[in-house]
Amino acid sequence: MKPHILLLCFLGNPYELIQGGHQRTIYEIIEYFKYRMELMFTIITTKININDFIHQQLSENIDYFEIGIPELWEKEQDQLYLHRDYLFNQVEKIIQGKNTPITLIHTTYWISGLIGEKISKKYHVSQIHSPISTSYEKKSHGFLPRSKYQRMAEDIAFKNANLILSITNAERDILQKEYHITPDKIQIVGRIVAHCFQQPSHSASGDLKMNAKITLLHDMPLTHQYNEWWMQGAFCYIGRIVDYKGIKEIIQAWEILYKRYQNRMTPLWIIGGNCADISLYRHNIIQTVPELPTYEQNHKIYWWGYVSSEGISNILLKCSVLIMHSGFEPGGRVVLEALAMGKSIISTPFGFAKDYVQNGYNGFQVAYQDIFHLVHCMDFFIKNEYLSNALGINAKHIYHDIEHAWEYFSQMERIYFGKKSLTNKTTANISVIKTGLVDAFPYCDIKNSIEDIKLEFTISNSKIKAIDSFHSYLWDAETMIIKQYFHRINLQQLWNPKETCKVVCLTDLYQTTISSSDFFSILPICKKSDTLFTYIMPKAEVLSPKECLLWMPAILRQFQEETSKCLNSLKNIQAQHKYYTLQILIDELTQVIKKNEVLFSLKESTVICKIFSKLKKYQPKPAFALNYGKSLIHHTVVWNSNIYLLPSSEVYWGEIGFDTAITYLEYYGDESIFYSLSSIVPDTNAIIWICCLLTEKYIKAKILMQNSTIKLEMIQQAVETYINT
Repeated sequence: MKPHILLLCFLGNPYELIQGGHQRTIYEIIEYFKYRMELMFTIITTKININDFIHQQLSENIDYFEIGIPELWEKEQDQLYLHRDYLFNQVEKIIQGKNTPITLIHTTYWISGLIGEKISKKYHVSQIHSPISTSYEKKSHGFLPRSKYQRMAEDIAFKNANLILSITNAERDILQKEYHITPDKIQIVGRIVAHCFQQPSHSASGDLKMNAKITLLHDMPLTHQYNEWWMQGAFCYIGRIVDYKGIKEIIQAWEILYKRYQNRMTPLWIIGGNCADISLYRHNIIQTVPELPTYEQNHKIYWWGYVSSEGISNILLKCSVLIMHSGFEPGGRVVLEALAMGKSIISTPFGFAKDYVQNGYNGFQVAYQDIFHLVHCMDFFIKNEYLSNALGINAKHIYHDIEHAWEYFSQMERIYFGKKSLTNKTTANISVIKTGLVDAFPYCDIKNSIEDIKLEFTISNSKIKAIDSFHSYLWDAETMIIKQYFHRINLQQLWNPKETCKVVCLTDLYQTTISSSDFFSILPICKKSDTLFTYIMPKAEVLSPKECLLWMPAILRQFQEETSKCLNSLKNIQAQHKYYTLQILIDELTQVIKKNEVLFSLKESTVICKIFSKLKKYQPKPAFALNYGKSLIHHTVVWNSNIYLLPSSEVYWGEIGFDTAITYLEYYGDESIFYSLSSIVPDTNAIIWICCLLTEKYIKAKILMQNSTIKLEMIQQAVETYINT
């Protein structure tokens, strides 16, 4: 006998998609399982203002029923509980008319769970339940459930259910802690997004995917200067037009930035709701934002109304950031849709956003109604048009990983067939991605193919395989390593006003690296291609971090002694900003603090001021030479029995001490650096650089809303200790 699933989804009518994610979930189940003839479904939902119920045969294996309810029952959901007998009788009338007995009940939301429990017991059928939105979650965030009976109904349904289908880790934790559900009764199934979000027909640069192999690597400077408008996409909200979704706060934050940037401010697009919803909501917020009609008339704020998934995916292509500012969110499917589309997200820390939006990685998390920080995060995307693209690339990788971890319909199939569930992966294994990669007009990135590399460098028999790397494209070619750079976003530009370069162009990275190989201390480059912006170097043995530390004084001394040779190569040294002296670093950080003083507490500002004041009193004899520009760890190698530094795109001329300081920081870590260094008594110059770099890290993390374990008092104590000795 075929399994026969009774799916009860009151208030989850799949043909009223304008109402939200619950409805869309049921719609997706119908669309997927209508082709699975080995399963039978009876789906029962509700519809306002119809008599009795309406029946439709959606497919050979799916019967669909809508039970009529008054509009009052939807608005005042206590009425659903008070008329539960009516709902039960309607369901029973339907299932008694079926020739095939029900083998499993799947209920969604509290009222369906309550009715399902009664049917489950009467007909001795197992029940599985999808909470949708728990009463505890609503109350814990300051929102009353729409029915005072919801918690009681949940307790009954959760206790009776053989399995509870959760969509997020946070929901699972609530079920265990607040409802005392044992872990074996909970399965995280996640959610899916429509195919149009996963495979948009166009790239971020507006080209058809099949024609994406277009290179602008030889762009003229003016091309970059006049085409940044392309990346200035709109801020976007997608969802229902209700107050707890934070639309008012989004508009207020947008207005603050509009008054700051005027016509340079990108528009705000609001997708969702019908004319009545939008009209009512506008009326409620127009006193808060009296200039709203003017913004609308100038097309700066635009209400799209309800749009289908296909339409939303096309609109998202022209957006820079999705903003979700809900007071609470059980899931938030639009977060997944934005991730799948490769769009960065600013969101409150609820639902999927809590698990998968990471500050500075694929978006930012902001507390509900914290307009100050919402403005701050939105401002990042105005300061740098390419930030959305760089974070969006990370977002797409995250979505692919979580989709693979969930395998939503594979899990649902096994559950409906009564088989043992799949291994319940609750977290995704985030794959290695290209940090800071920019792939947008006019910086269209093209990863060279192995065939192109073989042809360019006349490589015939070697087996070439890709190597995972965060900062470039790498290939292993047996005795050689092949490296290609890509355009990187300059994150320093977001918080340091002295930084004007928004993108570090691969041509600069490439040219600096090629120039660096002129020095004896640098591993030689065997072959290079100015067409592919790629070079080949010998495959050398990378020293362990401990070995790097042992060899650091000698290799840096040798490198710095080549200073005279550097003078002829300065024109090819990368033109991006560097801290040429300690004083420049201190002066710039002082300006950063002044410009962002509202982000720092009085105590933080005072301690930082004391650190800088003390550092300025330190007057060593500065020595200038060539600097490697980054940690020596993972960049020091042995080849032909000699020690080398790898070719570097970060080489610069300046005051020495930076290389030693940043290497120590990577080796010992930010928290224990001073304790670890106390036993080896390093050069005071290096310690002062470490204090400056740690302070810079603290300031940067504070402005970019990143977590930091650095303690300012620890830096202050170190400065006072070493400068006084």
